[in-house]
Amino acid sequence: EQGGQWEGALLLLAEMASASVETNAITYTSAVSACAKGAVWLAAVGLLLEMACARVEADTIAYNAAVSACANGGSWAAAVGLLSLMASARMHLDASTYNAAVSSLAVDGEWIRALGFLGEMVSVRLELGTITYNAAVSACAKGCESGKALRLLV
Repeated sequence: EQGGQWEGALLLLAEMASASVETNAITYTSAVSACAKGAVWLAAVGLLLEMACARVEADTIAYNAAVSACANGGSWAAAVGLLSLMASARMHLDASTYNAAVSSLAVDGEWIRALGFLGEMVSVRLELGTITYNAAVSACAKGCESGKALRLLV
């Protein structure tokens, strides 16, 4: 089961540290991705902090994985917070970043924020794909805004 691999990934990172094996962005990002698959958002965010302490630069891929972990773990606030951190650090926010954030908002029907991110995507000329529209429609539907969801489809 892929979702259970996050524990092994964290254990491997700890073993690398105790054996004085150098970690890098790839090893950390792999662990963050495992946390995303396991929907363990606190561990994913913790790994981003650990990367900073270890002076390993977290790139867009690492942050996207952490945003996905937040989405999969049901914490839209953490996902939006990471997106905000990325923007303030002038990191590149791509469609995957926004899709994960919009998906996290869909879980709780946070349709206003979800549509706000769609607007941001348009303003920075990112393509709104099927994943984006599905998540936004879901956010509107769960927020009891079926009219807005229908307008996204036409």
